[in-house]
Amino acid sequence: DESYTTSCRIILDGGSNSNIKSYYFTHQIISTNGTVNLYDVTIQNNYYNYPNGPGGAAVYVYSNAVLNINNECIIQNNISKQNGGAIYADIAYSDNTNPGKIVMYDGIIRNNKTEGYGGGICTYGELKILSGKIYNNSSYRGGGLYVNSGDKDVSLSNVKIYNNIIAGKDVTLYPEYGSDVYFFVLFIAN
Repeated sequence: DESYTTSCRIILDGGSNSNIKSYYFTHQIISTNGTVNLYDVTIQNNYYNYPNGPGGAAVYVYSNAVLNINNECIIQNNISKQNGGAIYADIAYSDNTNPGKIVMYDGIIRNNKTEGYGGGICTYGELKILSGKIYNNSSYRGGGLYVNSGDKDVSLSNVKIYNNIIAGKDVTLYPEYGSDVYFFVLFIAN
């Protein structure tokens, strides 16, 4: 496994020109079988349009991979036609094991959209948010978060989740069947 770390203010901008669109596996960051550590990074203005792809306009976390979001990372203004307007954590469909893992400490996920699940984050794996904000995201299901983690840990602590929309309704968090979500000092509002 390899590990990649950024430690200065970096902006990864997909561009505001509507003719610049990601197609297929051209996300800003793809993590496969390794760890990506983000510190003080902004990822914005990405558009993911592959009709049969996984999703995650800003970040795609494949099975066995880990994404660590730290120190006021901002993931904003991304659009995915598939799941995960901003971030998508996947599983290996060959054996349905070892899904991607997301850990967020003091990050901001805002103003992201998807026609699928999880306007901010769509995860099939472990999710730990230790502090941060998830707001103004929209999707078909799970405006801020869509969680389908089965027996993987999902915990939200010291996080503000608000003003997220699904299909025109105010719904912030959507845990799928069999997914347990643990809350600690949480602020959820519309």
